[in-house]
Amino acid sequence: MLSAGIHAYWNFFVKQGTDKLIFTWLFLLSSLLIYLPMAFFILPKTAIPPVGWYCITGTSLTYCFYFVLLGRSYEDGELSIAYPVARGIAPLLTVVWGTLFLREQLSLLGGVGIGTIITGVMFMHINREEIRSVRGLIDRLTKGSSLAAIATGVCSSIYSVVDKVGVTYVFPMAYIYLTYTGCLLLLSPVVVTMKGKDAIRLEWQQARLKIVATGFLCLLGYLMILFAISISKVSYVVPLRSVSVVFGVLLGTEVLGERGRIRKICAAVLIATGTLTIAYYG
Repeated sequence: MLSAGIHAYWNFFVKQGTDKLIFTWLFLLSSLLIYLPMAFFILPKTAIPPVGWYCITGTSLTYCFYFVLLGRSYEDGELSIAYPVARGIAPLLTVVWGTLFLREQLSLLGGVGIGTIITGVMFMHINREEIRSVRGLIDRLTKGSSLAAIATGVCSSIYSVVDKVGVTYVFPMAYIYLTYTGCLLLLSPVVVTMKGKDAIRLEWQQARLKIVATGFLCLLGYLMILFAISISKVSYVVPLRSVSVVFGVLLGTEVLGERGRIRKICAAVLIATGTLTIAYYG
C-alpha cells in the first residue's frame, strides 16, 4: 500500500517534467547514484546464477520500453486518465501471465476483486458523452497517449512476471539495482543522441529537486513490491498495488486541476473495493 502511494507520487513528478524522456533518464541516473552505497555493500555478497542474469536482462530491456511509453502517455494525456489505464491493464495481463507461465491459481473471489479493479479503472477513462457513443470511446482509446498508456501497462505486466522469477534467484535489492543499471545503459545512447547535452542540462536546471526525489522514490517503491512478490502470488500483489490509481486520481484532479473529479473518485471507490476483496479473500 505504501508502495502504491509512492508510485503515484513519482508519476506525478514525471507528468510535470518539461521533456518526459530526459526527465526519466535523469531520475534513473539519480536513483543509481542515491543507492550506490547500498549497491557497494550488497552486490559483492550477491551470487547471481545464469537464470538471474536472464531475468535482469529481460527486465532491463522491458524497463526501457516502459519508461519511454510512460513519458509518451503523459505528453498530452491527463495523469488521472493515463495513469489509471496503465495501472489497470497490468493486473489483467499479469493474471494471464501468472496463470500461463508460473502455474498460479486464482480463487473466485480473487478474480472478482481483480475484475472490480479493472472496471473502476476503465470507468475513469469514459466520460458522459462516451458512455452514449461507442465511437467516442474508441476514439479516446486509440489516441496516442491512451495507446501509450495501454502499452505501458503491457510492459508492467511483463516485467512483473519476469521479476517474480528473478527475485527467487537474486536478492531483491541487488536485483532492482542491476535492472535499473541495465535500463540506464540501454537508454543513454538514445537520450544523448536524440536530445543533446543542452536539452539535458536545461531539464536538470529546471527540475533538479523533482528529478532527485523521483529517483529516490521510484526505486524505493518498486523494491517494496519485489519483496512482496517474493513471498506472495504475483497475480495478487500487482492488482493490489493498483490502489495507486486512487492516489493518482487525487493528484491529477486536486493538484493539477484535471476534470471529472466526481466520476473518477467514484471509480476509485470501485478500485478500493476490489483491492480489499483481494487482500482479505484472494
